[in-house]
Amino acid sequence: MSKGLAIVIIPVYKELMSNYEEISFRQCLKILNKYPISIICPHSLNVEYYVHVSKDYNITLNVNYFDSAYFCNIDGYNRLMLSKFFYKTFLRYEYMLIYQLDAYVFKDELNYWCKQGWDYIGAPWFENFGSLNGEFDVW
Repeated sequence: MSKGLAIVIIPVYKELMSNYEEISFRQCLKILNKYPISIICPHSLNVEYYVHVSKDYNITLNVNYFDSAYFCNIDGYNRLMLSKFFYKTFLRYEYMLIYQLDAYVFKDELNYWCKQGWDYIGAPWFENFGSLNGEFDVW
């Protein structure tokens, strides 16, 4: 089975979006609709509204649930972003764009950036900037 090029991952942790978050969400659906789009969220979250909005763009939104502890605070979310099992969930894709709802995409350049072959584009990681043990080891 060949890998898909990219998936768009949107972390959500609350049932209803703010006005600005909804603008961001709708823009993502509008601009990046040629890629699979998945929200990641706690098991307990009712995602009905996100699914409803995605239907306005003829998108079947994928939903991936994770333990609620990963969505309680920034430390929990960071643990999820550094966990092997998070990335293993999306192994069928070569790349992923983690799209936060405080972002706004103006045009689709995802294919261009994927073809650059880089492993990571984002905020800088500093050498020896802490480490996690056990279940949360980075690959």
